[in-house]
Amino acid sequence: MAKTFLGYPRENGTIGVRNWVAVVSIMDNCNPVTRAICQQVDGTIPVTTLFVRGQYGRDLDISYNTLAGMGRNPNIAAVLLVGLEEQTTEEVARRIRPSGKPVEAIHLQPHGTINCVAEGTRRALKLVVRASNARRQPCPMSALMVGVQCGGSDTTSGLTCNPVIGQMSDRLVDDGGTVIISETSEFFGAEQLFAARAVNPAVGKAFTDMVLRLENEAMSQGIDIRGTNPTPDNIRGGLTTIEEKALGAMAKAGTRPLAGVLSYGEAPSGKGLHFLDAPAPAVENLTALAAAGCQLVFFGTG
Repeated sequence: MAKTFLGYPRENGTIGVRNWVAVVSIMDNCNPVTRAICQQVDGTIPVTTLFVRGQYGRDLDISYNTLAGMGRNPNIAAVLLVGLEEQTTEEVARRIRPSGKPVEAIHLQPHGTINCVAEGTRRALKLVVRASNARRQPCPMSALMVGVQCGGSDTTSGLTCNPVIGQMSDRLVDDGGTVIISETSEFFGAEQLFAARAVNPAVGKAFTDMVLRLENEAMSQGIDIRGTNPTPDNIRGGLTTIEEKALGAMAKAGTRPLAGVLSYGEAPSGKGLHFLDAPAPAVENLTALAAAGCQLVFFGTG
């Protein structure tokens, strides 16, 4: 593996492999404005949501933190927030500002949709022009944070793509980089093997507690989540047991020690291999990896 790659160094020390301006919806009723702005301005990317309205407590915090995490992602050069009103928009803005990147906001109330799209287009264009002044530079591999995921697993997954991703993971960790593996339910049946790789007992317990919490949460509702794995398409592909699927999925993490565990969308505080607590479905999982700060995600399929 090469020791450097071309990236965009940021003022806060992070390094992106892309140079987008993110236009972020603070709640679902802002999505049409967000998409309209991005249709007008090249170099922007829409970050939309189905949530926030009507949420409270832990659910609302997860939504705010995830939207902010997407804005903080190293691939994002600047952020334009699209909100309904100032109070909820500020909840996300204050979580992004410590990153040091430009953050601006527009609101539908009281200006209305047409005026909001017009003002948002003007601001997004200015942010894109500023971001366009950045030039790629050689950056160390230690600056990379990579997420690893798999889907459509079959008998080939644990023999081909997942072990190859695992070799990449080992080499990146050895070069001082960061790898995040997730999909909590994919570890059912092999969690004790992965926990044994933890750098200390506390990290190992934190990992197994996350797996057991998900299993117990499902059983408390009368559902044995263990019966959903392997899925029907996994079985058609030749997988026979949940342990077989778990071992194949775990191969993406290579062989290096487990340095830490993270909640949904949480960014790691150090380098090395980390586990992130997130559901297995691709959209929800990829969102968590991006919010955690991954510039790249390797997604192996059967």
